[in-house]
Order: sequence, then C-alpha cells, then structure tokens
Amino acid sequence: MTSLTRKTSSGFLWLLGVTIVTQALSLTQLLVLGNWLEKGAFELLALTFTVTSLAALLQQGGLSQSLVQKHDDIHRWTNAAFWLSLLLGFGAGLAVLGLAWPVSHLLYQRPDLVVLIAIAAISMPITALATVPDALLRTELRFRPIAAASVAAIVTQVTLAILMAWAGFGAFSLVVPPVVGALVRCITLWACAPSKINRSPHTHLWRALLSSGVLVLTGSIMMAWTYQAALIILGWQYPAATYVAIFYFAWNISDQGVRVLVNNLQQVLFPSLRSLADDPQRQTSAFLRAVCLLMLIGTPLAAAQAIVAEHILRLAWGDKWLAAAPVMTALSLGMISRLAFGPSESLILARQRNRTYAVVTTIYAVAFTVAVFAGAYYGAALGTAIATAACMLLLAPAVLFVAVPAPTTRVGPVLRVIALPVAMSAVAGAAAWFAVHALPPAAAWSGPWAPRWNLPARDLAACVTTAVCFAAVYLPMFRAFAPSEWRELFDRVRDLRARRAPASTSAANTAS
Repeated sequence: MTSLTRKTSSGFLWLLGVTIVTQALSLTQLLVLGNWLEKGAFELLALTFTVTSLAALLQQGGLSQSLVQKHDDIHRWTNAAFWLSLLLGFGAGLAVLGLAWPVSHLLYQRPDLVVLIAIAAISMPITALATVPDALLRTELRFRPIAAASVAAIVTQVTLAILMAWAGFGAFSLVVPPVVGALVRCITLWACAPSKINRSPHTHLWRALLSSGVLVLTGSIMMAWTYQAALIILGWQYPAATYVAIFYFAWNISDQGVRVLVNNLQQVLFPSLRSLADDPQRQTSAFLRAVCLLMLIGTPLAAAQAIVAEHILRLAWGDKWLAAAPVMTALSLGMISRLAFGPSESLILARQRNRTYAVVTTIYAVAFTVAVFAGAYYGAALGTAIATAACMLLLAPAVLFVAVPAPTTRVGPVLRVIALPVAMSAVAGAAAWFAVHALPPAAAWSGPWAPRWNLPARDLAACVTTAVCFAAVYLPMFRAFAPSEWRELFDRVRDLRARRAPASTSAANTAS
C-alpha cells in the first residue's frame, strides 16, 4: 500500500469515524427538536436556508477548490485568497440582508422570515474566514485537524440548539446555533493551520483566483440550486401548507447515512486525486476503486433505510412526522446516486476540467428543476420527492461516465461500479421487504405491556428484521462478487489500526 493510499485511507477513516459521531449528535438534535418544536419552525428553517445556502456559495467564490488545485504553489496564493474571501463574505452577507424583506414578503409571504434570514447572514463572513486554513489542511492531507474542527462545531451547535429549544426560542433555536458553530470551526481551523496574512491584499492575484474559480463557482451554485429547488418550489406553490416542513424533515433523515460516506470521501478524494494529476491512469484507477467501495457500502444502507422509513419515523417521533414516510422512502432511494455523483465531482475538479464541471452541473440543474416543478405541481411533497429521486438516479450514472471518459478506461469497470451494488441491494432489499411484511400485525403482538407497546415493538422488529436480512443476504454476495473490494475494505481498517499501534507500525508497512 503506497504512502498516498495510506494517507487517503487514514484520512477517510478518520473523517468517517468523526462524522459518525457528528451525525449521531445531529440525529440527537433532530430527535429532540423534532418532538419539542412545531412543524412550522422547521418550515421557517428550510425557507431561510433557500436564501442563505446559495449566497454562501457566492461568498466562497470557488476559492477553496481553486486553492487546492494550486497544490504545491498554494502558499503564494493564501494572502490574496484570504482578503478576497473576506470581501466576498461580507458582500454575500449584505446581499442576504438586502433580500430578506422581498423574499419573505413577496416570494414566500412569510414576514416572520426576515429576522431569521438576517441572523443566518452573519455566518457568511465567518465562513469566509475559514477558507484559507481549510484549503491548507486539505492540500497537506491533514484531515485530523479538520475532523477536530468539525467535532468542536457540531458539539457547540447541538448543545446550544437543545438549550434554546428547551428555553422556548422556537425557530431561533434552529438558526442561531449554526452561526455559533461556524465561529467555533473557524477558530479551531486557524489554531491548527496558522498562516501569515499581510495587510496588503495582493489584489493583482485576485483576477487569477476568480478566473480559475468562476467556473467552479458556477457548478457549485448549480448543485446548491438542486438542493434547494424543491423547497423553493414547494414554498412558492403551497405557501399555506406544511409540505416544505415535511419534505425538509424527510430529506434530512434520508440524507444522514449517505452524507457520512460521501462528504468524507469527497474531502479526502479531491486533494488526493489532485496530487496524482501527472499520472492519469493511476488517478482513474484510484477513483474507480474508491467509488466502487463507497457504492458497495452505501447502497444497501440507503435501500434498507427506504424499507423501514415509516418504522423509523414512528419509533422516534410517533405519528407527528408520519406523513413524511413515503417522501423519505423515495428520497432514500434517490440518495444512492450521491454515492457516485459526489466523487465524480472530485475527479472532474482534480483534473481541472472546470468548464466540464460547469456545463454538467448546469444541465443537471435545469433537468432537475423541470422534473421537480412537475412533481410539485401534480403531487405536492410526495410528487416532489419522486421527481427528485428519479432525476438523481438517472443523471448520476451519466455524470460518472463524463468524469471517466471512455478512451481512458473500459466501459465495463465503470458500469460495474453502479450495477453491482444496485443489483445486490435489490436482491437483499426484496428479501427484507417480504420478511418485514410477513411480521404479524400490531394487534397480534402480546406481552405484559400489550397493547401499549405493541406498535413500537413491531416497528423495532421491522428495523431489526431488515438489518438481519441485509446482513445475511448482502454480505455473502459482497464477498463472492466483489472479493477485491472486500479485502481492500478490511485491509484499510487493519492499516489504520496498525498506524495507531506504534509497536506494529513497521511490521504493517513491511507487509504492505
């Protein structure tokens, strides 16, 4: 195992472990606040983020990706990038403040959004301050400090959110904590990666930074639009209904497992692939191995989640969010596409194909908008979810083939990356679905606490049955049909353990 592979594997596993913790904290926050707060609070949060998320990308200006693309020459650009990102951050914050009133009153007809949007705008310059240290750490493949900053931010955010919700702050308990968390993350990153900043902004370098980042920024805005389009369209078409809250809640739950895998791999994969820019064949091989392993791990998780969506929602929140169950099922299946789409972005950017990235994401955003608009018009929240999932599942494979052009590799290995995990998950999912539906109905369950506990008992049994079926059916197929990926998974975990044990480090490296 090469030094780069060890760094990439270690970085991914480090961030994966930390993100599992942070996602557990986020789920705890969602569990508590989902019970304590009204649906209207989540609707206000979703509508607030439709404004601030797009502005957040404008304030970044594609600078983070551009800095990582500089790689060995990054220190020459850090001072200029710092002042430019700070200027963009304040500009984006002021733009959001200017949009607060017209968006709240004219687009969504919700005057109570003005203050929430204004508070969220404060995070723009704070996030901009973290651009330089974050890019430096990624370029040096130092993912442990990035993980530490993420943990510090999420612990602060979750703790403050729960305290504010308990104190009765309502929707403010969903908007204020992310701002404080962004400040904590910024301080932690600068402590881990200090960089000398001069008073001179080096404005002569700004044009080069923006010109290299504008196409990346265009693509990032298009992708951000796809994440917010459904909420914007639902909020516009149904201002008096709770469809936005239902869709937003279902999206957050269905996205949890996939986000743990994809976000961490993207953080590690982009700088790692960028370091292989001079060896395209090795770069493509590393990419396909990483995506195949990610698909093999993430696809069954998404499929299992789709099967037990109703049972998860009822176990955690009773009947309060049960209307989100079919929406969550559709979105969970759609999330499979993110396992291929996210890493494909990393390869396109690592090869500095910025124009391709902008074109692909623009086409994706246009098709996505048309599909979601039709879904929302004819089927409200569920129709939007079905359209979202269908669009994601159809377009993600196409983006994967764009990322790996046919002349550089055979079509078979690329197709196998998607087809094999999906086929095996379909077989395991069918077995789990029949097993869950074979369980006795709630009224047939008996025990010393019946009938009070019969329904939760069945929901828990459905979740356990699904997990057992996937383990019994999927894992043997994984080992039989993807033996190299099976061995690689355990080799990477074993290598991480060896790195933690000083006494066995040399022996592990020798064996590699």
